[in-house]
Amino acid sequence: MIFLGTTLSSHMEQFLFRTLSASHKFGTYKHDPYEVHCHSFFELYYFLSGEVRYMVEGVTYELAPHTLLLMAPAVLHGIRLLAEGPYERYVIQFAGEELPPAYRDFLLQPFLYRENGGQVVYTPVSETALVPYFDSLIACASLPPKEQETESAIVLPDLLLQVRRLYRARGIRPTPALPKAVSDALAFINRHLSDPFALPDVAAACFVSEHQLGKRFREVMGEPVMQYISRKRVITAQQYIRSGTPAQEAARLCGFRDYSVFFRTYKKILGHPPVQDQRLR
Repeated sequence: MIFLGTTLSSHMEQFLFRTLSASHKFGTYKHDPYEVHCHSFFELYYFLSGEVRYMVEGVTYELAPHTLLLMAPAVLHGIRLLAEGPYERYVIQFAGEELPPAYRDFLLQPFLYRENGGQVVYTPVSETALVPYFDSLIACASLPPKEQETESAIVLPDLLLQVRRLYRARGIRPTPALPKAVSDALAFINRHLSDPFALPDVAAACFVSEHQLGKRFREVMGEPVMQYISRKRVITAQQYIRSGTPAQEAARLCGFRDYSVFFRTYKKILGHPPVQDQRLR
């Protein structure tokens, strides 16, 4: 069953399903430092206005109006508003397993930029190419529940097809704003997520002391190194479980060698045990 709700404040309109959210957001505030997070959904972020710097897995981008960003599950990303003033964007989040299997991989290919040689940022993107699809998803909030489900199941693949057509488009250059130790640590973590390792291993790979790495990582990323690793591992494991992988195997694939540790960490970070995500299949 799909759940839909609509919330409205002075700065946000949002439409929510259990596995899909579509928002047209407005803001006049600033975040300092980066407001970073990762989640178990695919995300489309379409920037319209403001003075914004966006970070994706340790790489930062200065955003121009009509810039599209693509985030896969478990990818750490965050925003920093550089000045007070209007800030407008669309944000679409959805669960990949809800797409029809026959063309799921085709539509999700642009999000898997590491594996497929693609990119995370596209600019400029014509407003007429994507905004009508964003607005159509949000407009589903006014429909009866069964129509909401049917229309969203049509509009979302159409939107992703338009994104797929941007797959070969030229992106913007990243702004190298992270300390080398932090970017090296993120690269090491991504390469070795399935391996058991600890902070000394990360620090040694980055040629810095544990203290130096811990201090710089927390300053930039907003949380300790091992906390970030645990969160990323759990969210990645959640994706495996939702795709049909047994929980014990998902734990192993994400670097956990003790299932009881995995179970406690999973429940602490996500607020529920792995079996709850198995039931979503």
